[in-house]
Amino acid sequence: MKSDDLKRVELRLQTADGLLRRNISTTREVRDMAESQLLKNIGDVIAGVLLDLPDQLFESVEDTLKTLGAASTDDLKNITENDLLPVLKPIQAQRLAAAWTQNSSSCFIAETFMLSIDKKIVNDHITTFTSAICLLFGSYYCFNIHYPVELRSTLEFLQC
Repeated sequence: MKSDDLKRVELRLQTADGLLRRNISTTREVRDMAESQLLKNIGDVIAGVLLDLPDQLFESVEDTLKTLGAASTDDLKNITENDLLPVLKPIQAQRLAAAWTQNSSSCFIAETFMLSIDKKIVNDHITTFTSAICLLFGSYYCFNIHYPVELRSTLEFLQC
């Protein structure tokens, strides 16, 4: 009798392990996709501020940002106009640096994020937006929480 119970428990643990591994893999894929989207957003920020920038100069600015280590829009707040002067005119560098520092209301520029479950904060040291989204969906999945009715369509869309 006990061996049957142990086999059932072992089978459940193996199933849970498989589900967890699949969820981790999916979470990594979502994170990688989101990070590649963030790199596109850097280009969008540049294009939005410097509308008439020639393509060659645009690529030079992107290359300069990559060389400086800006891998996401979170890193842009650390870029100064002096960092951009080798490739941009002073007024262009000022406009671009000002756009990054003034846009602090964006979720991509926030310094930390929090995750709460049942109105209790369970993690208040999430450092990136993509990690916060991954933890959000991971929490819904791992704790078997149903999406709120008001957000169901939006969360299901983002999940795909």
